[in-house]
Amino acid sequence: MEFNSYEFASEKKIKGALKLRAVLLVFLYVVYVLVTFFLITVFKVVPLGALIPITLWILVLCSWRFVKIDNKYVVESGVMCLKRRYGNSKPKKLTEFHVKDAIAIAPLDEKGREAIAAFKPEKSFDALPYSECERGYYALYTDGTGKRCALCFMATDEALKILSFYNGKTVR
Repeated sequence: MEFNSYEFASEKKIKGALKLRAVLLVFLYVVYVLVTFFLITVFKVVPLGALIPITLWILVLCSWRFVKIDNKYVVESGVMCLKRRYGNSKPKKLTEFHVKDAIAIAPLDEKGREAIAAFKPEKSFDALPYSECERGYYALYTDGTGKRCALCFMATDEALKILSFYNGKTVR
């Protein structure tokens, strides 16, 4: 087995707050079209109605990507990096840490949530596809600036093997 690198990507499921955001965006699109039609009829500038589909498409392209969230974590040479991408945008690195320096890597159950609360992280990162993910794990660590951080992610068997290879004493 290759222990040099591993990567896993998961798209956030549209549930909870993300579903509310999607519904509000659809509502915004409908309101935009209705208000634009209303203004066109009030000011009697009917030819401007041809611009509604184009401007609506631009609005959708600029805003809908915030509903399509793709999280990707990479473990490479003992360093775990979390990247997030909105829609088709360029991925942005959110956090990075050495696996050997992690304080705990364990399943995200009730004990895990208590451990995160007791750790009192200054930064929390959620890379779970949905909140009640059955393969959810958490990692507690300090980042390069010395801040306490917590990362929740979905772990596969391969990821757990690599994480325990780099830090066997903290991976459960």
